[in-house]
Amino acid sequence: MDKKETLTLLGIAATAGFAAAGAYAYIQYRKAQLDAEASRLWEVLALKPGARVADVGAGVGNMSVRIAQRIGPAGRVFAVEIEERKLGKLRRQKEKHNLVKVEIVAGEAADCNLPANSCDALFVRGAYHHFTDPVAMSRSLLRALRPDGTLAIIDFPPRLLLKPWTPKGIPSNRGGHGIPSRIAEEELAEAGFEPVRTISDWPGGYFCIVVQKRIAP
Repeated sequence: MDKKETLTLLGIAATAGFAAAGAYAYIQYRKAQLDAEASRLWEVLALKPGARVADVGAGVGNMSVRIAQRIGPAGRVFAVEIEERKLGKLRRQKEKHNLVKVEIVAGEAADCNLPANSCDALFVRGAYHHFTDPVAMSRSLLRALRPDGTLAIIDFPPRLLLKPWTPKGIPSNRGGHGIPSRIAEEELAEAGFEPVRTISDWPGGYFCIVVQKRIAP
């Protein structure tokens, strides 16, 4: 091997090393972000060990795992997802982390498929703007909550750069990929939720709408 080839290989190795270091740094940064968000969500929902919580639109389970790790031996996390591919990833996450406290639920477009009065709290993180029948889905969330239970909707306003990836079948009033907080608040009220507060400075440019299931007189 001549000098030129040696230098080329060294350059490739150095580039690969920098790339690997950068990827590792990003993964650690992302984990820290998710951990901090889980802590804030725990506080917003006023969760305690032993609570029964649902992550609706759980994706691959990033937040389900973190809440399950805090919930204690008597608690339960329902990870609800519609897409079969993501349901498979959720099952692998559960096995990988030995999460016996996580129950995976296959939801539908207009129904979370959770039993009535089964949850102390629910959250929908980055998925509400994908709902094609948001009021029907919200009513199913209301049904799943126990009286005085809390729901947090974490989502983002429409973003111009994401417009080409606007979900299909969603209501036309969204204005693109995302949802204005005002519209989400109105839909939740129509479904029967009582407003609590809206947090505008959620991490990642998101907002967090907090609502409750009223206690029947």
